Amino acid sequence: MQDKTIKLTLSTDYKTTGNDSGQQIDTLAMATPRVWTSNEMIDNNACYLCDVEVEAMENYDSFEDDFIATLSARERGYYAGNIEEFEIALKAYIVTTKENYEQGDGSNLDKAVQEAVDWAQDDMKHHWLYGDRSNDGLITLASRYFDVEFSYDEKTDEITATVTGNKIEELREEGRINTATTEEVRDWLHGEIHGSAIAEHSKEVEQAEKRREERQRAQEYAAKRQAEDRKALQEKLKR
Repeated sequence: MQDKTIKLTLSTDYKTTGNDSGQQIDTLAMATPRVWTSNEMIDNNACYLCDVEVEAMENYDSFEDDFIATLSARERGYYAGNIEEFEIALKAYIVTTKENYEQGDGSNLDKAVQEAVDWAQDDMKHHWLYGDRSNDGLITLASRYFDVEFSYDEKTDEITATVTGNKIEELREEGRINTATTEEVRDWLHGEIHGSAIAEHSKEVEQAEKRREERQRAQEYAAKRQAEDRKALQEKLKR
């Protein structure tokens, strides 16, 4: 039996698969146990990204050039003869620019910091997809879990799976496929991935509902204790 290479078309429906990005790769991530989605990867590394942002701002070394670019020829001539006043004005410019950064004003500082954050996110995504020396990435983990070989095109969000001839023969022997056509193998793999994603999402929804109920019970208990304490205080004051 020959190997079959299949281009997948996975559902990205949030209600059924829990996919919150609209990318096929996140449906595969949902379907693979103990793997973050791309948005979870960003959320769970928020502190690191904040550090990247702060460091990029602290290391920005073009404030002087940026400030000079805002000056007229007359102002440049004035500051050339009054360096101390230039330094004071520069400090004020730096403070204002950093304050305006939060508003995303499109300054050179804003662009430099965003480039640093984008690079950090791209680096994180690469490790998330392909792993590093210490941890396997999504592609390896999913390939191991579904017993097929996945590959991924980040630019097109296209997922390809290679199913070995031995695996196909195994599926036939187990009665999970019949004719072993490419379409039948694709349908089997789609079913495996979607079924796993739906099951994992259902677990998350159930856990979220349990947490909500626990919070509600805790709030009700706190309100009850508060009412009892107030009543006890009222009785104490009436004595």
